[in-house]
Amino acid sequence: MSLNRNEFYDFADFRLDLSQKVLLCKGKPVPLTPKVFDTLEILVENRGRLLGKDELIQKIWQDRFVEEGNLASNIKTLRKALGDDAAHPRFIETVQRRGYRFIAELNPPSGSGSRTTTEKLPVPPQPRQKPYVLVSVAAILLISVFSIAFVWISGKDPFKGGGPKFTRLTTSGKVTNMAVVPDGKGMVFSQKDDAGESLWLREIDSGSQTQILPAQDAEFVGLAVSPDGKFAYYSIFSKNTVVLTLARVEIAGGTPQQIPDVDTDVSVSFSPDGKQFAFIESRSSVKETDLKIADADGTNQRILIKTVGESRIFPFFKANPVAWSPNGETIACAVRETDEKGSFYRILLVDPKSGTEKYLSERSWSSVENIAWKDAENLALIEFELNSPVRRIWQISRKTGEARQLTNDINGYEWLSSSGGNLFTLQQNVFSSLHVAGFTENADTLPSKQIFGESGLIESVGWSHDARIFYNSSSSGKNEIWQINADGTAPQQITADSNLIFPFAVSPSDDSLVFSSLRDGKISLAAADFNGQSTLHLTDGTSDIFPVFSPDGKDLVFQRGTSPPTLWSIVPGENQQPKQLTGYQATHPSISPDGKQIAFHFMDYGGQKPHWKLGLIDSETHDFLSKLEFPIPVTQREMAWNPKNDLLTMAFGNGENSGILLWSVANGKFQIINDIGTGRIGAFAWSPDGSRLVFSQIHRNSDVVALENF
Repeated sequence: MSLNRNEFYDFADFRLDLSQKVLLCKGKPVPLTPKVFDTLEILVENRGRLLGKDELIQKIWQDRFVEEGNLASNIKTLRKALGDDAAHPRFIETVQRRGYRFIAELNPPSGSGSRTTTEKLPVPPQPRQKPYVLVSVAAILLISVFSIAFVWISGKDPFKGGGPKFTRLTTSGKVTNMAVVPDGKGMVFSQKDDAGESLWLREIDSGSQTQILPAQDAEFVGLAVSPDGKFAYYSIFSKNTVVLTLARVEIAGGTPQQIPDVDTDVSVSFSPDGKQFAFIESRSSVKETDLKIADADGTNQRILIKTVGESRIFPFFKANPVAWSPNGETIACAVRETDEKGSFYRILLVDPKSGTEKYLSERSWSSVENIAWKDAENLALIEFELNSPVRRIWQISRKTGEARQLTNDINGYEWLSSSGGNLFTLQQNVFSSLHVAGFTENADTLPSKQIFGESGLIESVGWSHDARIFYNSSSSGKNEIWQINADGTAPQQITADSNLIFPFAVSPSDDSLVFSSLRDGKISLAAADFNGQSTLHLTDGTSDIFPVFSPDGKDLVFQRGTSPPTLWSIVPGENQQPKQLTGYQATHPSISPDGKQIAFHFMDYGGQKPHWKLGLIDSETHDFLSKLEFPIPVTQREMAWNPKNDLLTMAFGNGENSGILLWSVANGKFQIINDIGTGRIGAFAWSPDGSRLVFSQIHRNSDVVALENF
């Protein structure tokens, strides 16, 4: 049986909507990662037929190498989502040592317009084995026996090199950070809970887990374990704090202790004897990042390398960019460098005694934020393109500089740790959904309807004048701008070869598009008409991002640079150079509905405890008007003014859930809407009349896996 992509499968209380890529239970979406959804789709489309494990793996992951445990994990997740029991299945039957079969009846859909086949499908009979088939099987078995005997005698392994073996160590799908205990017997990880993120210890062999720190309204942006396995060192981001302080806690349990004067928001890396650690410290207000070492208690800090300006920068947020070698003789460090050709990453080897440096190899990388020594001679790293959802793990020989790719699948990878020659990482699947909500001022809720969903990240949205929605998508293999009706129908790709990166802007006057485009390592602004055609370049900067139109569509404000970021403006239709608006740090601009003010986020170092705050400047004179305290902790910088009032809109996270802040900067009053649902809000935009809000919700399924046999 085959279905057109705009049809459904209905069974029990569920509807499998293939066009929307969503599973509904009594009309409500059931969150599934893309590969789990694909598993269910294949099983349902082959209802009644036994699908072998190898066949399922091939259909789900195509020609990519994956471990059989990934399939078992998908089936387990599906059963949980469907409320199925493996011992007494209603939906998915397991045939031991062979495969799986979908056994539920398909019901007529409730919608009248669907052409879905509704008859009960018979279970196909198993064909009788023919004599020549049995002879062939016997011959294959005989050849296999001789092959195994040859391997046993010669000591050769014909299977080696077929790809790394992935062993899943957690199954919650909520892990956010991880570090393995040096002896390889356990690992420390953080995970999302209802109240924020908590810290756990897990024994790798037994799987038993012990909570180290209870959930708190914070995000673990750095995590490491001391070489003796006694302490977990961590940095967390919380409550709009600018300076993140390193802390440690005994893995066996105890009271956290702050490490004084170590201001870092990345993972530290220890010397083999545990007496020192290396870390990155950033002072973006003065355009500096430092590679430093300190004693294990934070004293005796020493700068090994200082970077000034944007030509050379160390990764300084939510990363593990430093790795002390197992022999203690060198510190590997990822560094971003920029020249006339653009930006790229390289790996430095730094002597911890003298501070002398050399490159690990001549090779450069698109982007590198996580590194770890696999052993004394091989370094591993995670590389990714800024405008691609794919992340790959590589191994580089210290002796020869040769690089070898270890993974080549569509999974995302974050964080790296190692022990005993094995690597540990977070493996992620990402699913994004689009929602449209009606808005009534002073309402306590923001009821919304999911209109679309797909694998990958939807991180930018906007409205056209005819109530169509623009959004970004990588479904074509490249990140491009698409358009869809507000009811979720007729998705259509708009741009091609745009090299889109970061959020785009839609003109309020003619629906033209302005977006950041990554070309030759440089990120500059480009413009296209509402059909994605007639592309032209507006700026020639190396990091021009987050464009926003003035209400009349005549001016464009954007962020330039990262250390520190500043605000600039340009008139899109005129051939002129951009004008600088701020000489101080300012990020993620938004323009008021009357066009008189520009709001932005900035780090305020004026008090004893520096915090993120909201800044306001006059859009004509560029004079600084005021700085405001956020009424609640905000970790996401995106914001948008409602076009019909002075409500500044921001998203915030609350554990696994998301919420919306509606804030009047004129009188300070604010409103919090908490019931937005699970998953991080990736982007949002108001309709031109201010009556509807479109937003994307990003669902991540992230667990720790071990890579072996590579």
